[in-house]
Amino acid sequence: MRAPHGRTITTTPATPASAPAALIGRADELAAAHRTVLSSLQGPGGIVVVEGDAGAGKSALIAEATRRAAGAADVTVLWGRCTEDAAAPSMWPWVQILGAVLPEMTDDDRSALLDNDLGRMVTHGTTVIPPPREMPDAAARFRFYDQAADMLTRVALDHLLIIVLDDLHWADSASLELFAHMAARGTPGVTFFASVRTRVHRSAVVDALAAVARLPEHRRIEVGPLSDDDIAALVQRETQERPTAGTVATIARRTRGNAFFVRELARILADRGSMADGAVPAGVRDVVRERLGPLPAETIRVLEVAALIGRQVDLSLLAGAAETTPDRMLESLEPAYAAGLIGATADDPFTFRFDHDLIREAIAGGLSTGRTYRIHLAIADQLEHATCATTATQRAIHLWAAGPLADRTRTARALLEAGHIALRSYNFDAADRRLTDAAQLARSIGDEPMELEAISTMLAGDVARHGYFAADRELLRRARELGERAHDDALLARLNYARFAAHSQLAEIRPARRYADALAERARHSERPVVHHLASQAAAIDLFDRGHIGDAHRLLESQITFDRAVDGIQADQLMIGSGFAGLTATMHVGPRHGRALFEQIDNGPEDPMSYLGTAIFAVTAGALVGDADWVGEVGERLVGSSGHSALEYLRMPAERIYWWSRAVSDADEGALEHIVRLHDPRAEQRTGAGLWWALYAEALVSVGRFEDVPVLLEHAQTFAERTGQRYPDAHRLLVCAEFQHATDQPSAMVRDTLAEARRVATRQQSTALCERIDAFAMDLGYSPYPGDPVG
Repeated sequence: MRAPHGRTITTTPATPASAPAALIGRADELAAAHRTVLSSLQGPGGIVVVEGDAGAGKSALIAEATRRAAGAADVTVLWGRCTEDAAAPSMWPWVQILGAVLPEMTDDDRSALLDNDLGRMVTHGTTVIPPPREMPDAAARFRFYDQAADMLTRVALDHLLIIVLDDLHWADSASLELFAHMAARGTPGVTFFASVRTRVHRSAVVDALAAVARLPEHRRIEVGPLSDDDIAALVQRETQERPTAGTVATIARRTRGNAFFVRELARILADRGSMADGAVPAGVRDVVRERLGPLPAETIRVLEVAALIGRQVDLSLLAGAAETTPDRMLESLEPAYAAGLIGATADDPFTFRFDHDLIREAIAGGLSTGRTYRIHLAIADQLEHATCATTATQRAIHLWAAGPLADRTRTARALLEAGHIALRSYNFDAADRRLTDAAQLARSIGDEPMELEAISTMLAGDVARHGYFAADRELLRRARELGERAHDDALLARLNYARFAAHSQLAEIRPARRYADALAERARHSERPVVHHLASQAAAIDLFDRGHIGDAHRLLESQITFDRAVDGIQADQLMIGSGFAGLTATMHVGPRHGRALFEQIDNGPEDPMSYLGTAIFAVTAGALVGDADWVGEVGERLVGSSGHSALEYLRMPAERIYWWSRAVSDADEGALEHIVRLHDPRAEQRTGAGLWWALYAEALVSVGRFEDVPVLLEHAQTFAERTGQRYPDAHRLLVCAEFQHATDQPSAMVRDTLAEARRVATRQQSTALCERIDAFAMDLGYSPYPGDPVG
């Protein structure tokens, strides 16, 4: 197979640790998978989701399908195994997949692709953790996603790729988002396979599967029970003896045709040398128990410890936790190797793997509660002095699982550290679990500083992921209570700002103003720069929302410095303040000044918070002043980030404004369809909805579709009156005048509407809107009009 620039890839792709020598049955499923691969070789990439119960043979089916594809065409297969190990690094399956590609690229290509966060992640593997941040930056996932997708797209220009995500039900949320993003690209020559258990309830998995299911290239294959003929063939392969019809019927009834159960039962029957109908155990635990029965007691004891470490077991860790020497441990594991319960890990002589997760789960599930606690504590003790981030997370998980045997303070501190690590790795689901447990434990032992740190970190993660309006109000209340006891002025200011921003982002202008006033009062009694910064920012945003655009600009210009860091200011707060500074400068001073300021605060793609944030505020500014070219230019980065959740609560409305620019400039006949596609009922209750209704009306006017315009303008006016968000008022009136002109309303009506728009823009000190209104009136012969200074 040819790599970029004619190099040949010689690495052996990672494959499942254990796969059957030959797949029995599944002819229809294999045919369906093969058709999808063939289609992806000649058109948009394909997606095959293989679904079935645990042990049904999903991984074996994919292994056989990819083996056949690689035999029929020049295809490279890359495997990424998801793991239920909660301590696994974020995006771990992608680290495996992308790491297998990088070493075989040309030096120039590899250098270019490694000079970013993705490159550092795949080369450092499990030890990579992005630099600590005061505020976890959800937008950084945008950088990872595009870098990963670009890399595979580049490789696919000269390669045919099959990418396998095994056990997708255990994937972290970031890995799932990246899967959906890459699949949506539809890169020709790239086929995705994913195995997932039936009846998955994790919302992140459900959402990812729903996203790929909407793609036309998607194919779902269900791996059901084996037929009686397949069961007979599998038993015969293991026992070298044809089973009787009665034995097959008994196995089928008790295993429900589950491939793993059938295979394990066949091995038991082979060991017994008996094919009697009554010799079949009843269920999975019985199967595993029978497999363990002949093993020495010491082997079983070591396997019990290994089962609680995880599917892939570090031999040194196991020896320490089992309180034995490495030599004795290896000797005790020999019977388990011989029985096929465990196997060596490819390319890693320091670990072994359980042959199947069901074996490990059955062993762990058979332990008493007390023994489970003791083993988890022994594992945690062995991990106590390790320093890598993955080990720190493992230690926290085992301390928590040790329950009452572990010191609560020790457990809480470990969970807090693991929560910080998860946030820095963008694994928000894991962070929420760790930090919730840490806060509960800290509260139970009366450690209020630790509880406050856990809660504050949880709130930061919620805001980074979903926006201020998603922050848990009970957590905010508890954090305020603890902050007041600790007399932490900066923390209390950040909490006030969070409540202000939550109301502001939901266009609840009046409640937001109360929190802005509370921040101002706190600033009057504080010497902390962060308190003054947040108070000034909140006051300026409140002024802007209420239509005092000139006042908001002057406050932002005089009180807030954006070219240097203020201790305690979080990245998203800096982005919001900078964005409003650019927006108010555009409207009050003028578009040229505003564009220059946006260019100053835009740090480019390497700073995704600035990169996306600048675009979000700049398209709003450009739309208000009627500069469709500017909106189209800067809005391209928003369209390029589609599929990401980074800043979604702000990005999605801004992307609609981009399509407004395409509609009013006649640049895209399908622009209105894109606008309809991006409609989100939730956005109707959020900041900027009034502006959007007016912009949508303006787009319809520009293409001569007038039927819905009056309703949209009424929505915009109702929103302003209900919420008190008044900054778009002059623009809405201008659009109303545009509609009246386009539908040949009386000139006097148009003049009166323009006069009212000009009066509002003047009162708001929106110089750019005044100039835009005057230009419209002059160009179409409505000047002078009532209120026009010329008249």
